Amino acid sequence: MVVKLRGFEALKQHSIIDTLNSLCRDEHLSTHRYAVYYLTYEPERVDIISLTSGSDVKAYALIRYGGRFTIEDVYEAYIWNPTEEVVREISVRPDRRVDIQLQGEVSGSSVDTVIKHF
Repeated sequence: MVVKLRGFEALKQHSIIDTLNSLCRDEHLSTHRYAVYYLTYEPERVDIISLTSGSDVKAYALIRYGGRFTIEDVYEAYIWNPTEEVVREISVRPDRRVDIQLQGEVSGSSVDTVIKHF
């Protein structure tokens, strides 16, 4: 199941935060720290799209809209284990630049999916 939440909605879904914290503990220099940080400190600037199976998060995209330390016209997309289901749910304004970071299990086909979508 794919779930798309605006930052404050994600904070109410404790299972998302708990899962991200668990992933942070499981991986050295975790890529998930960005998601935890932005959901905790800048929830009004983020959307999170997750692909779940039961209580497990299989893939997610965290989309951040500008912020204190970036140019306001820039979107940042952190995509962990990119899948077509998650990528197609990402929506950004066409007049904005998107900085994309692919993390986790990234294959050639997932890169092609991201390129085609953006």
